[in-house]
Amino acid sequence: MKNELRFILASHGPFARAALETLEMIAGKQSNMTALELQFGEGLEEFVGKYEAEIAQYPEDTIIILTDIFGGTPSNAALQLLFNHENIQVFSGFNIPLVLELSTMSFENVADLCAFAEKNWPNYLTNINQQMQKREEVIEDEY
Repeated sequence: MKNELRFILASHGPFARAALETLEMIAGKQSNMTALELQFGEGLEEFVGKYEAEIAQYPEDTIIILTDIFGGTPSNAALQLLFNHENIQVFSGFNIPLVLELSTMSFENVADLCAFAEKNWPNYLTNINQQMQKREEVIEDEY
């Protein structure tokens, strides 16, 4: 089975679902994209569970999680996943123009996607994997 890039849009409330619906209105059905929304009263553990359920459906694929706000619950829950999954890339700060552009492009691998994001969307997206790696390097240098 071919490793595909699958996208999860994640947000506080219905923004992710609305962004996906808007994208599909413009660009057609997106078979490799889904949306998860944090409901009022849900916490970190519940949202990690939502991610885990989605990821379990595609164990061979690379999962790209795009969250709405860096440091918010969807972003922090995605960060938790990085400790147990090697096939996940997390960005925060998605918007509709970004997901529209991503839907029209084809990436060979996650490195190509990261290079694209860094070149074209540096003022909007935070590469959480990269932030974690920098933090780990600082911690290693201290000891």
